[in-house]
Amino acid sequence: MRLNQVTVTMPDLDAGWNFYCILGLRPVVEARPRYARFVCPDGDSTFSLHQGVSGGGGTTVYFECENLDETVGSLSEAGLRFVSGPEDKSWLWREAELFDPGGNRIILYSAGSNRLDPPWRMDRGRPGRRFRPFPELTNRGRLGIFGSAWPNAEPLQTFPSRVFNRRQRDSRLGS
Repeated sequence: MRLNQVTVTMPDLDAGWNFYCILGLRPVVEARPRYARFVCPDGDSTFSLHQGVSGGGGTTVYFECENLDETVGSLSEAGLRFVSGPEDKSWLWREAELFDPGGNRIILYSAGSNRLDPPWRMDRGRPGRRFRPFPELTNRGRLGIFGSAWPNAEPLQTFPSRVFNRRQRDSRLGS
């Protein structure tokens, strides 16, 4: 299976058209004011806009950039406003964040080999071991910060910057 496209809702397709053209996507279908589709500059995946009432922040779209800092600099010069970044993240990606005119969160990132092959990848190490990206939110049968219990939680596998020994983890979870 291969991902073909992602479609986001945009109240104003003209504003969305301008934003995504500045971002570097190339238009391939123009059916404004109802629909527009773009092809990403690298690869063959597509991205489309559908006219409608925006849901307001429920969608996050990640675009990978070969040279993130240079891309963010040129997009900033072209008038796009970034909320943050570029900055290194604990999951070994470098990211910059902005919002499109419809309120959709857009992340430009660079991850290198960590995009598909991070050190904590599920099929590494012991077979069947599950990845827990935020160990401080994982508990072993107790209610956590979000009020949910995972009674069958397996031993934690963590991000490199969030490695806890068992005593530190249990003290943070209130046990």
